[in-house]
Amino acid sequence: MSTINSLIMPSTIPDQATIRQLLLFSNSVCQFAPSEDSVCSDEFVDSYTHYAPVPFADGLITFQKFIKDLTSYRAEYYSGALSRLSSDLAADVDESCVWQLIDKLAQSTPSDPQPDKLMHARLLLKLAEIHHNEDNEINAALAAVNSKMSTLMSDLRDEDEEQITVQSPSNAETNHVKNPLQLLKAWCHLFLADTADRTYSIIATDTETLTTLYEYGSELISPQQKTVCTIAIPSLLFSIDQETFAKQLKKFHHTKQSEIKQFQAALLGAAEGKTLDDTSATKLNKATEETFGSAQEGHAITFHTVPLSLPQLAARITNKPIEIIARNHQPYTLVAVSA
Repeated sequence: MSTINSLIMPSTIPDQATIRQLLLFSNSVCQFAPSEDSVCSDEFVDSYTHYAPVPFADGLITFQKFIKDLTSYRAEYYSGALSRLSSDLAADVDESCVWQLIDKLAQSTPSDPQPDKLMHARLLLKLAEIHHNEDNEINAALAAVNSKMSTLMSDLRDEDEEQITVQSPSNAETNHVKNPLQLLKAWCHLFLADTADRTYSIIATDTETLTTLYEYGSELISPQQKTVCTIAIPSLLFSIDQETFAKQLKKFHHTKQSEIKQFQAALLGAAEGKTLDDTSATKLNKATEETFGSAQEGHAITFHTVPLSLPQLAARITNKPIEIIARNHQPYTLVAVSA
């Protein structure tokens, strides 16, 4: 039987919660990095990889210097056109500014448009990575302030005083994906440029990116897209430390082999256009609950099918014709959406 390999799109930041979810039923999980210096240390040993699919070679030093200069002058960055590429504002109006920067960064005018587009893709994803890291730092700082404030309020409050509630910033707007269509296009450019001999059974993303995908290709995709199944995700999966998770995951894979393999077979069948057997998802839900405990409402992965192979889907998004589609890719793209 073929293995289940998952690819996260179009995020450039390794999200431990998403990786943990996918490892319940995936043999491996992969993410693309915008550049070699973005590649993180592997906390999941052999099950997870995070790499740059198109090496920069000698151009990496120039790119790193550019990013260093950009982040060193934050005020100019946030007030300029470049910032809007990785924010929720319209990016198309700033396209010419980006191309001018890319030309300078490459130190010459490219004769081949492909390297130009790849540089553009790397830049967009790197900017998104910077935003993501800064948002996390801000939210962590706000959470620390909130905790201290709650403690102070508790110490100052008398028994007869009305309790003062301080809102937690954990659901801050800054966590939302910025400019999903631009990031989706950038991710697809890197995917199509990857020359490694890999096939992916599943692509994993969030609801916002999936909605963008359907809106962008609605004439072909939306009418034929269908929900395959939903699996619940135990709350314990998010709260335990990495060492404990690794032990629990090993136990889960050892004791629940039958349920996992049955579910994997059902997923591969769905990727071939077959109807998924609901009992396989039910059995996997029961197996995860027995190992990790009950699931909290709202924590789930919903599977959808799109009537195109992943290379065809990426080519459609980037307007890049593909003459030969890899034989190993399934005719349907299976999309796992984390909630």
